[in-house]
Amino acid sequence: MSHAARRTTRQPFASRNAGFTLLEIMVGVAIVAILGLISILGYQKYIEKARGSDLVVKYDVLRTTFNANTGQSSSADCADLARRAGTERLADDHAKLEYGFEAVPGGGYRPVLTVCATVDKNGPLGVKTARGAYETLSKNGVVEQNPVVTDGVVSFALRLTQGDQALCGTYTMPPATACGQASAPPPQAQPSYPGPAACEAGQVRLLGETASGVKQWGCFDACPSGQARQPGMLNCVSLP
Repeated sequence: MSHAARRTTRQPFASRNAGFTLLEIMVGVAIVAILGLISILGYQKYIEKARGSDLVVKYDVLRTTFNANTGQSSSADCADLARRAGTERLADDHAKLEYGFEAVPGGGYRPVLTVCATVDKNGPLGVKTARGAYETLSKNGVVEQNPVVTDGVVSFALRLTQGDQALCGTYTMPPATACGQASAPPPQAQPSYPGPAACEAGQVRLLGETASGVKQWGCFDACPSGQARQPGMLNCVSLP
């Protein structure tokens, strides 16, 4: 066989290895698509975590602002306490934030910050953002009991003060659940402590202790400007 003939017989073999088969191309495209999907999911998770962290930071700011504006001083009406706290910083792009109040054993209420995100009102991203904040804050021990965390609704409340000290005695404002659903506050039996049942205009009715340690209700004048009553105290003290 001549040299030209040998070269002709090798030609078909070389042409079969000159490119990729359709199957190889499809496998390559599938691998690229899978890697792209993993990257997108990772980026979305990063965005959700970052926005959840923003909500955590906002809670810290609101807690500090609440205590600064109220001085943690007692008030006869919870609505008055909420007004003093201010609502300027409650607006949020991903969840509904409101001041609410939890009943305290023995009478009265303490303030909380309620957080709500639903798919209908805040979209899937809002729900994921609120869930990320919940997962972080629940580790810090500031989340109240009975949170609701589902794919469609994230609803929970956060402590604004330490302990179970009541800061207000009458809950006349609309009950604020985490998702704004109106419901009657839990019935409370008024403690059978001695003292006046009502006070004159300009006075507040507070529960305190006598020098001998006996609890009783009393009427007290509002604190002068620049002063407030600390939790558990009846005397007005100067604000820092």
